[in-house]
Amino acid sequence: PDNYQMSPENVFARRTSPTNIGLQLLSTLSARDLGYLSITGLVERLEKVFSTLSKLERWNGHLYNWYDTRSLKVLFPKYVSSVDSGNFTGYLIVLRNALQEITKKPLFSQNQFVGLHDTIKLTGMDLSLSEPSGIGEWKNLLAFINESLSYELKPWYDDEWILLLKNACRGFEQDVKLTENMNEEIH
Repeated sequence: PDNYQMSPENVFARRTSPTNIGLQLLSTLSARDLGYLSITGLVERLEKVFSTLSKLERWNGHLYNWYDTRSLKVLFPKYVSSVDSGNFTGYLIVLRNALQEITKKPLFSQNQFVGLHDTIKLTGMDLSLSEPSGIGEWKNLLAFINESLSYELKPWYDDEWILLLKNACRGFEQDVKLTENMNEEIH
C-alpha cells in the first residue's frame, strides 16, 4: 500500500505507484544484502513483483501513476508521471546491477550470519515475553546457535555450504530411518 493512516481511523491506502513498486524491489534486495532474506526468497519475491507488473495496464509501455492494489486497475484520473517513471527506471537499473553483482559473490556471506544472528536475538526477546511450557529447551537452543554464530561470522563459499548441508542431510536421513524402524517395531 501507498501509506497507512492511523487517524481519524486505521486505514491502508490500497493504491501503489511506480515509485512504491521500485522501492519494494530495492527493499527486497536490501533484505537479502543485510542477511534477512535468502537468495531463494529474493528470487521468489522479485518473480511475484514482475509477474504482477506484467498484468498492469500501461500507456505506450509506461506504467500509470496509481493502481488499486487489490484489483490492479488503474485509478482515475489516468496519467503517467515522468517523476515516478524516472524513479522506477532508476530503481530497475540499480536492481539489475545489484543482481549481476550477487552472481559474482559467494552464496553465503557474513551478512547472512549477521541477519541470522539478529533474528535469533529477536526470537529470544520474543520468547522471553511469554513463558509457555517447554520453552526452556528452545531458549537453550537459541543461546547455543547465537553463541556459535558469534564465532563463525565469516564468508563461507559454496563448497563449504554444500558439505555442511550434505552432513545435515545425512543426519536427517539417519533420524528418518531410526523413526521408521521404531514405527515398524511398534506395529
